[in-house]
Amino acid sequence: MVLRPIGGAEGQVEGRADRGGPIGRVEDRVPDPDRSQRGLLLHGGAFDIDHFLADPETYKAIHEIVREGPSAGEFRMKGPVWTLILDHDQTTKLSQVLIEVGGPLLAAAGVAAPVIAGALFASIVYINFVDRLGGNNGVEINGVVGVQGILVHPRLMGGRFELLADSARIGVAGVTITAWLVAAIAKSPALATALQFAPLAAIANAVSIGTPLGLAIGAALGLALEGEPDPDTFGPVVANRNQVGEWEAFEIGTCRDSSEVSLMSHMGHFSAVDGGGKGVYANRPDVGAWERWGLIKHGDGTVSFLTANGHLLTAESGGGRECNANRTTIGPWEKFHMEPLAGGKFALRTFTTGHYVCVEPR
Repeated sequence: MVLRPIGGAEGQVEGRADRGGPIGRVEDRVPDPDRSQRGLLLHGGAFDIDHFLADPETYKAIHEIVREGPSAGEFRMKGPVWTLILDHDQTTKLSQVLIEVGGPLLAAAGVAAPVIAGALFASIVYINFVDRLGGNNGVEINGVVGVQGILVHPRLMGGRFELLADSARIGVAGVTITAWLVAAIAKSPALATALQFAPLAAIANAVSIGTPLGLAIGAALGLALEGEPDPDTFGPVVANRNQVGEWEAFEIGTCRDSSEVSLMSHMGHFSAVDGGGKGVYANRPDVGAWERWGLIKHGDGTVSFLTANGHLLTAESGGGRECNANRTTIGPWEKFHMEPLAGGKFALRTFTTGHYVCVEPR
């Protein structure tokens, strides 16, 4: 979608289809139960997701806009998968745009526009945060109609719309966007390879047919197992790397709104054992309470991650050791830099020592 001002009115656009003290900044981590619905209320009307997904026409490129490179203001949609690419100025005005002229902006989405507007409105704080992480160059946002949360990465760092759209054609489902992504890579070897999630795809496929998680992980790693191992034998989260590779690159998606995210590694989602107070392992294909993390943003550009029962992700000794989720106040050990990576993933670098967070197979 190409966006341009209407009559010079700022914010109005026309869419054309083409670690130490107390935790603080509560507003960034406490969910607003109404926020995720505002877009729906703003634009009105009922939306039947089952009817939408069952309509064969939605699996044609009927809403697809331009095939050129990622230009600012482009909206595209294939089936339930959509993407919105905005430059910095458009990103900062997104809230106003959704309130005033969300209909025209999302015209190409048709009957799904209220749902997409709701998803965007719920995650506006996160969208603007990612824009700043990328140097204020804008964002690329990806979502799936009927799935909670969105994926956001800085503009011009590698689009993935076509990969996601093609995967949607084989029919996948998930409550949150990263859970949906796990389902997609489980069914699409090409997507799993492209996104470097082959181990997770094998784990998810085995779990889907009833294999216990410990056995599924062991098999994915090519291990000969005599009994059923504890899943937390695998996928420990550590912070001891000096450079970024496959084990240090993560998908980060919002769960419902800007205050809550899930982190997805090559082996599975980051999971705080018992919901916090113990260790952290990234080996779960699904997203439950243990895999949802409150996102706390700090004035120095770092972030902290809060578990369901109020514990914080901690890099022991500030880095160079294991990570746990067993602190209740924020200090240097509980702060991380989110670094955007080419292709849409993120790395987490410790505030104190500068080590990268890594998910080791075992």
